[in-house]
Amino acid sequence: MPRLELFPFRYRDRLTGKWVKARYVAERHEIAARYAEWEIIGSPEIRDVDPNERYFTPWKALPHAELMRMQELRHGSQR
Repeated sequence: MPRLELFPFRYRDRLTGKWVKARYVAERHEIAARYAEWEIIGSPEIRDVDPNERYFTPWKALPHAELMRMQELRHGSQR
C-alpha cells in the first residue's frame, strides 16, 4: 500500500522576506516546486493510501434505488 509523508513547513515570503508557517502539510517535492526558500519544521504525518477507498465527501452516499425513491416522493408531493 502506498504511503504519503506530509511535512509541516515554513517558507520565506517573497514580498516581505519573513518566514511564514504554512497552514497545510505537503510532500517534499510539492513544497520544493512551489517555494524557492523553505524548511521542514516538524516530523512527517504518515498516511497510508488505499487506491480502492473512496475519497471524502460531506454527503451521505445513497444507493441508486434510494435516490430514485426520494425523487418520486419529492415530485409526487408537487403535483
